[in-house]
Amino acid sequence: MGLTRRFLCLLFLYHGFLAAGWSRSFTVLVLNAEHLFDVDGVSVFPEFSAERYGPEFLLTKLRNLTEVVGATGVPGGPEIILFQEFEADQTPSGGSPDPLSVLEAYAAVSLEEMLREPLDEAVRNLPVEVFVLKAFADAGLGPYAVSVGAHQDDPTGRTIAHTNVTFSRLPILGSRTHPTAGARGILEVVVKVGDAPLHVFNNHWKSGAGDPGMEAIRMGNARVLRSRLDQILEIDPLADILVGGDFNSQYDQQLRYPAMARTALNDELGSQGDEAALRDPDGPDLYNLWYELEVDARGSDIYRNEWGTLMHLIVSRGLYARGGVSYVDNSFSVLRLPGRNADPVTGVPIRWQPIGSDGYGYFDHLPILARFAFPERPEPTWIDLEDPGTEEETAGVRVAVPIDRVVALPADRIIQDPILLGRSFRLSAEVESLHPLMVRRGGEKLPIWIPDPDLRLDVLARWKESASVDFVATVSTYRGSWQLVIEAPDWIR
Repeated sequence: MGLTRRFLCLLFLYHGFLAAGWSRSFTVLVLNAEHLFDVDGVSVFPEFSAERYGPEFLLTKLRNLTEVVGATGVPGGPEIILFQEFEADQTPSGGSPDPLSVLEAYAAVSLEEMLREPLDEAVRNLPVEVFVLKAFADAGLGPYAVSVGAHQDDPTGRTIAHTNVTFSRLPILGSRTHPTAGARGILEVVVKVGDAPLHVFNNHWKSGAGDPGMEAIRMGNARVLRSRLDQILEIDPLADILVGGDFNSQYDQQLRYPAMARTALNDELGSQGDEAALRDPDGPDLYNLWYELEVDARGSDIYRNEWGTLMHLIVSRGLYARGGVSYVDNSFSVLRLPGRNADPVTGVPIRWQPIGSDGYGYFDHLPILARFAFPERPEPTWIDLEDPGTEEETAGVRVAVPIDRVVALPADRIIQDPILLGRSFRLSAEVESLHPLMVRRGGEKLPIWIPDPDLRLDVLARWKESASVDFVATVSTYRGSWQLVIEAPDWIR
């Protein structure tokens, strides 16, 4: 749909916010919803056509999303949520429904009833953020004001499939989208916290963290954001600014990929890990909250069995001054729910799988969150820091999932069970064929996918048809068919 910007406000949010005796702190959650699409069947991706993606899949996604948001433990849900990968609505009929009217119209109808076939045409045409509001309302979360990033086609001519969406239980003073070439527009929302404005930037930069070609595009993404930050900081060097989202960059991108002469996150944007340096007016003005955690706890996503930190919360110098909104020291964490959105043994994200009649799983990134304090009356002074973060001896360290923590799947256990999706196991099987690569285990025959081309060639050279093999693999699906994925060399026993 040719929509440039949707700004949805639930007006009843604003009445009696502080008078209701709410806590003097608030929580910000960052969550990549991994292809959260509506059910109109009109999509950039064929897997979200009406034939392949029905209301049952959306209902599962919404239930799981609501479960994760509710698990933050914040009554009513986090005050601010930065979502990535909501569908940039392609509904031909257009229109921008008022969410309050939609919620009132369906107040006596459950989400399950709304999504029951045959769908009412008005329901079919709703954008996905309205479905999320309904799921939240049914679960007692919210109410939320919603700002949706503009998603016109970018200058390269491609159609934007995803957009960034910000939910807020605090009043939204305004929002705008800053277009970026090759990626989603950066959504800027100004939130009123007490009497103070908080600038919140919701990002989803170009993918391919280790690809130098993609880094060049991310450099452009970073320049757009940095330019806007400089405009704000020129007026107020202690402006309260929160930058979050999926940057498709590691917190230590510069050290992780030394072949890159300059990096978007570290060099162009200025994200860094020396927390105390923010007090120097001539020093850095941004701090990346990943440095709050021990090195082996830094991870929101997995690529080839190595933890990555593509999700970020980055705070400005102003959030360390007491006179305005301030960061609650050491409150940053990863929202890992073992047995739900994460493997109970390895902690790896259990991502969405379009399998069966309802689908299964959560997201390919673990959400991150942090707490912030309401403005205090005194003149600005620096907040106290306990064990300030530092870049020394921490950046550039790569953390893998220990193979010795992966459990063996009993020989008589059926693999093609949705409860096993997204989890990794030690397996013994016989090689059924090499082209395509497939193994046989009991009565099941399953293809194997190996993302690393060098490892794939090595396995094809070492394995022989009918040979017994031992390996570690993740249970997954591809286009609705089951498969096993071998992520790293040490997964081959």
